Amino acid sequence: MGVKKIVTDRLDRVRSFAESVRAVYEESYKKAVDASKDIEPKLRCMLDDGLHSAKTNLDNLNQSLADRAIPAFRKRAVSQSDLDNKTKKVVKENVSSVEPVKKKSTSATSRKKKSVKK
Repeated sequence: MGVKKIVTDRLDRVRSFAESVRAVYEESYKKAVDASKDIEPKLRCMLDDGLHSAKTNLDNLNQSLADRAIPAFRKRAVSQSDLDNKTKKVVKENVSSVEPVKKKSTSATSRKKKSVKK
């Protein structure tokens, strides 16, 4: 019976150790989840600010490179061409979106003419 008792004691200690590890893990996990709830909005705000700043810097760099790439005498022509194209596009969109005026029926028009003649 000595071997059985030794094995049983060791199994009990292992179970006890496993339960204590599980309890520590669960407690740590709860603390980590609670901490992430506090950190997430701050981190999201910092990332959004950083992303906005990076986008602004890239836009400025892109504009600077574009300004260097086009010679001064071409800038006026390019911008005038862009304005002309935008104007044509807007006019085309507005013309296509406007509904044609419907004419009144001819019988109503002819009745008005007859009443005017009398």
